[in-house]
Amino acid sequence: MAHKDQHAQGMEELLQRAREEESAQVSNEPRRSFQATKVAGLEAPVLRTNRRAIRRSVSTFNIIALIFCLGIAIVLYISNIIAVKHLAAEIRLLQEQYDETMNAQAILLAEIDRKSSWERIGRIATGQLLLHFPQGQVHWITPDEELLRRLIDQQQP
Repeated sequence: MAHKDQHAQGMEELLQRAREEESAQVSNEPRRSFQATKVAGLEAPVLRTNRRAIRRSVSTFNIIALIFCLGIAIVLYISNIIAVKHLAAEIRLLQEQYDETMNAQAILLAEIDRKSSWERIGRIATGQLLLHFPQGQVHWITPDEELLRRLIDQQQP
């Protein structure tokens, strides 16, 4: 019987503890877990609170979105560098064409100046056309008006 009384007394203690814990939970106290381990040399179980969840200040989605945006920015930057180099090569080719055109134009202008000089014209006029410069004063000739009319009438059909 003594054994049954001890057992009944232990059960009463457990029920009393359970009631206390239930009233503690109702009063919005943090949840406690019991572990039957020895802590700091104590034989009785120690009440431990649950750990708070660790919340990241930056979400995983934000990190992935940042990496994606950074990748797009790098690709755009590199494509911009390639486009600039392509345009620089095209400008160089167009500059070479422009220089060649300007050189050809300068050569043509020099040839025009050479061919239109008075000395050359005078040389060709005397050599090929047998013209010569007048020796004396130039006189004005007044044409006969009637003679001009007859020539014009003869040429018209």
